[in-house]
Amino acid sequence: MSEIGKFLKELRGQRSLREIEKISGVSHTYLSSLEKGADPRTGKERKPTTETLEKLAKAYNHSYFDLLERAGYLADISEDEKERLLVNDEYQSSIEKMLDDALKAITKGEDFIDEVKDEVENVQKKYDDCFEEDEILTPEMLKKIVLYADWNQEWIWNLATDILLISRNYISNGNTVTELTTFLNLPGITYKNNSLSKEDRNRIVVMLNALFPE
Repeated sequence: MSEIGKFLKELRGQRSLREIEKISGVSHTYLSSLEKGADPRTGKERKPTTETLEKLAKAYNHSYFDLLERAGYLADISEDEKERLLVNDEYQSSIEKMLDDALKAITKGEDFIDEVKDEVENVQKKYDDCFEEDEILTPEMLKKIVLYADWNQEWIWNLATDILLISRNYISNGNTVTELTTFLNLPGITYKNNSLSKEDRNRIVVMLNALFPE
């Protein structure tokens, strides 16, 4: 059994292969062969693709960067490139967590709360060309977008920002401590009236990591 195969099995724990198939979209037979580290028909070593690792990272709520490293994909890249990938991974994970919290705040059961339905309808119209014909923006659909999104597509980031903007008046602030990197991921953050891009925020995180090494 390969290192990545052994680790994927550990991440799955007591859950069945078919259960993970439903969550991740990775077939149970393929996942089984990945855990064993070999193709059962040929006996040849089987290594998960980067796309499969991304799906499993989301299904297991685990770092995509870590899975890439364990699978050997980062062996030949520079430390600077590794740092960039790690920051992107942390940034994406933070956005996904914030979206999950946002959906909890603006949904009730399987629908959006009445107070936000008009705003959600406007978001639907804004991204109509990105959805299938007659597809309706529902909480369940947004959860799937968060789980399976290709975050390289700009419209996904813009949609996420719009949903966070809608939800911010409905999320209880309370007396909690806010991690600075979480704050940087909030929509509408500016510096000297200039909006911070994803790349700007990544550079800030890199500098913070240098100031406060573990």
